[in-house]
Formats: sequence, C-alpha cells, structure tokens
Amino acid sequence: MHAGNSIWQTGSPLSRGRLLESVLLVALQSVLLVALQSVLLVARQSVLLVALQGLLLVALLAGCAAAPPRELPAYREVVDAADSARPTAERILKYLAAGEIDAAAALSNAPERRAQVLRDYRDRVGEAEFRRIFSEYASRPVQREIAVGERHALIWDIGADLGAQYFVRAGGNFVLDDVPNAERSELRRVVLAYRSGRLKPSAGKD
Repeated sequence: MHAGNSIWQTGSPLSRGRLLESVLLVALQSVLLVALQSVLLVARQSVLLVALQGLLLVALLAGCAAAPPRELPAYREVVDAADSARPTAERILKYLAAGEIDAAAALSNAPERRAQVLRDYRDRVGEAEFRRIFSEYASRPVQREIAVGERHALIWDIGADLGAQYFVRAGGNFVLDDVPNAERSELRRVVLAYRSGRLKPSAGKD
C-alpha cells in the first residue's frame, strides 16, 4: 500500500494532466460532432429546398407551356391604295432622306417627340449617314400593310429583318402613330405574329 501510494504520489502531476487532456479531448469531440450534425442537417434542408424549387419551376413551366396562346385581334390586310398609309410613309422617308426633320415630324401625332428622336439619331450617326440610311430605307419594298381598326402598320423588307411603321387615320389622311395606345399595342401583336411566321395577313379577318 505504501509503495502504491508512493507511485501515485510520484506520478500525480503527469497523470492528472493526462486525465485533463483526455476530458478536454472528449468534450471537444462532442462539440465537433454536434456541430457536424448541425451542418449536415442544414445541408440536407438546403438540398431539399433546391429540389422543391426545381419542382415548382418545372410545374410553372409546364403550366405556361400548356396555356393556350392569346387570340389575335381582328385585323385585315390593306390592298386598296385609297385606304393605304403608304403615301404618308413615302413622304416622311423623302423628307428624312433630305435631312428635313421638322417636315417629317409634322406628319406625326406627336411631332415634338418625333422631331427630338430624329435629331438624337442624327446627332449619333452624323448628317451624311442619317440621310443615307433613310434613302436606303425608302428604296426598300413594303411587304405588307396590316390594319386593326383605324391603325395601320407598314412592314418593310430591310434586309436581314422586317421593319414596321405605325400610322393612324387623322381626318382624310394618315399620320405616324407615336402616341402609345391599346389599339396600336394590339396591332403590334399582329405584326410580331407575322414576323415570326405564325400568320399570313392575306388570310386575316375583319
């Protein structure tokens, strides 16, 4: 017993230090284990959330794909020269090819706004290029003229794309339709459908 106590007393500081280290190590391992479990739980929740969002997105896209296309408004293709906005369009392009912005803008239902837009464009590209562009524009053929009510759209073949000008009847003449309105928005829908090849105006209604 005396020898045993002597051994214990002799190794007491080292044994106690090792015991403390062991206790601290076990405590640290426990803390790390709890932290790891929390991280794994959050990760699983994140994965589930992403998966749920993906499923919701798929369901939304499926619903959009299944929705029927919005019906186009009643429209007609203009073939009668007396009912056409082409003379006004030709005058406007003639003025612009000559650099006469004010004269062209006067043929708009918002002349000041149209003049400012044209001046800004001229200032950006330069006078010579401005005239050249509109001279070339004027030489391009009109593919179709489509009407919804009193509003007409001229569709021009400008090479790689199709350009469109919008007009509205004012008295016995036409002017550029530069004022946003519901009927012009409907006419634009028809023009976009024509550009995408989804309709042939000659088979239109009205």
